[in-house]
Amino acid sequence: MNISTVESLITPERSELIRAFNQDLLPPVVAVDWIELLMETIPLKGEGLEPIKGVRQGNGYIWRYQGVTSCWVAAHYSGYRGAYSKYLTQVFGFKGDVGDEIDIDHLFNQGRGKKMAKGYLRVFPVSKVINRQHGSIFERRATSSEKERKMKTMHFMSFIALLKVMGVKPPRDYNDTHGLNEAVTAICASGDWQRSDVEQSLLNLR
Repeated sequence: MNISTVESLITPERSELIRAFNQDLLPPVVAVDWIELLMETIPLKGEGLEPIKGVRQGNGYIWRYQGVTSCWVAAHYSGYRGAYSKYLTQVFGFKGDVGDEIDIDHLFNQGRGKKMAKGYLRVFPVSKVINRQHGSIFERRATSSEKERKMKTMHFMSFIALLKVMGVKPPRDYNDTHGLNEAVTAICASGDWQRSDVEQSLLNLR
């Protein structure tokens, strides 16, 4: 399966993630303490939740919410890339791997997700190049700065996850003023955000 095929399949979910992040009262949920929360909690109550066929019981689920499907995996589960391929087969009828150009990314830090009682995380395909750049800068800082924060029963999408979903590269480092400006501009262009708020949110991960 090539990158253009994957892109066409995930466009509805990407569009909904960006729309919901910018317009809804709450950003998209990307981590839950137990999977049933996706069907039991208002306003998250979905239209359907089913296991991914071929994935060991309890490790992978398909969630249907507002007409859009998404893939969820147990935080501890190492086979999430294979689970996503099976998700594509079950939902769209396509078979095969997503391709070497793409990473299957946890939209919430996997290390933190493992600290939840059970922990299920939303996964989404992102450019390997973009994902690795974020991992070496933002996510490394996020892991360090967040490790003392209290875990909640659910967590919502962050500006960093939004950048990856949008395919926007991060600054080279926190002294890269031009790169930071481009990332902030991309976020502000996607919704009604104050530049100072976005920039401060990203810089707070120092």
